[in-house]
Amino acid sequence: DQERAEMRQCIDELPYEPEFHYALCQNLVSNEDFESAEQSLVEALRLDPNSPDLRIIRAWLDRMLGKLDNHETNVAQLTHVAEVFPQDASVRLELAVWYQFTSRWRELIRCCDDIIGLLGESDDETDERRPVFLQDAYGLRGNAWLALNEFQRALDDCNHAIQLGTQVSTVWIDRARCYLALQEPESALADLDTVLESNPEEIQALGLKGDYLLSQGEYEEALEVFQAALQILPDNSFMLDRTAIAMASAGRIDEALQASQKCVELDPEIAPLRLTHSRLLATFNRHDEALAEINRARQLSPDDPAILYQRAMQLTSMLQRDEAIEQLN
Repeated sequence: DQERAEMRQCIDELPYEPEFHYALCQNLVSNEDFESAEQSLVEALRLDPNSPDLRIIRAWLDRMLGKLDNHETNVAQLTHVAEVFPQDASVRLELAVWYQFTSRWRELIRCCDDIIGLLGESDDETDERRPVFLQDAYGLRGNAWLALNEFQRALDDCNHAIQLGTQVSTVWIDRARCYLALQEPESALADLDTVLESNPEEIQALGLKGDYLLSQGEYEEALEVFQAALQILPDNSFMLDRTAIAMASAGRIDEALQASQKCVELDPEIAPLRLTHSRLLATFNRHDEALAEINRARQLSPDDPAILYQRAMQLTSMLQRDEAIEQLN
């Protein structure tokens, strides 16, 4: 607080010096007062609009404040800064994160290639940021390969990040996804348990572990995992949906229908939730309601083949075979 007060005094005395606004912004960021930090940053950028450091913080703050609509501007500015300062890995790393947010996987991979190449050539052992930047670059590139279903490449990069000492839970979760895709479930569960030991409230890890147990027919165990997640986020519609499926699989149909109904009420615009609800309604021979749910899902996602198939099956069960055949065709 005293340091911040001194910075504000400097700004009052020398309001046209951008470094004082920049220093105040950094202080506010360290205290996670992102909105106040943004105000200081705006003033610093007004005074020094071409500062690369300020542009990096601008992009980072936009992420912290959820201003993802600014992605094109931030990507363009970070790309320019990276061209002007080609040896600055921090710029490329922030650019890679924005590529991740916008699902530009190939560009992310190329960006991380540049970071790894740049830092791999460095022999500066005193640079404390180097191993962290390498961990992040391998982790981000692994995530991109995973998104592209290149599971072995993703696994290799996740291994690199973990060997370098990353503590980022998403890297361990990504590696677990790779292991599952490569038919190595024991390794996947070991990674998920590692994440949950350090953070029992890691929702992604709980969801992935529950899904695996569900796929193996271990319904009660899966249900236990999903319910643990719901203790953390009671209104998470994805976890409620998985809970409903696990309950139904375990023969607890009444409870499953109640959970599914709550899902649809929480997120009425998500088509897969309506499909789950439709299947459960059909279990109770409430076929007209089941078909109505499928039709609502179809309005949300008209060309989804899973919806069209389920609609055809529902019509068949209602003895409307001609319309079902037409749907399948």
